[in-house]
Amino acid sequence: MITWQGLLEDSRRAVIAGSVDSLRRSVSTTYYAVFHALAASNADCLVGTRQTPLDEHAWLRAYRALDHRDARMFLKRDIQQFSPPVRRFIGIFEELQDARHMADYNPDSSRIVARSEATRWIDRAESAINEFNQVDPSERSAVAIQSLIRGRQA
Repeated sequence: MITWQGLLEDSRRAVIAGSVDSLRRSVSTTYYAVFHALAASNADCLVGTRQTPLDEHAWLRAYRALDHRDARMFLKRDIQQFSPPVRRFIGIFEELQDARHMADYNPDSSRIVARSEATRWIDRAESAINEFNQVDPSERSAVAIQSLIRGRQA
């Protein structure tokens, strides 16, 4: 199973490799660590433990329901309702998504990711994920609902 911890380890290995391509890959993989941390939190909050095949199926559906663009838009829309740790997590999610797009889709070789920049992203992402995972489960459930369900504007 993909874990955010494993993805951050991959990012750190890419930084050590140090090539232009591996540093760009590190930024991309760091974003995916944050994305998968959110997906796992959402599934954990909405489904809980996976003790039966039905639980496992529901958990996987909740996990896979997260959409990159929609989550960003939905979370940003009502960001002020959340605590500072959740707001920081949402901010990193948004910033890293932009950085990932630059790393993955900008063929301009003049935009080189520095080793220090990639390392900073990893450290910021890890800190934000750890803080987010310590937030009260009721708030993380609200994040899950906010990031997954398209709501109508009042």
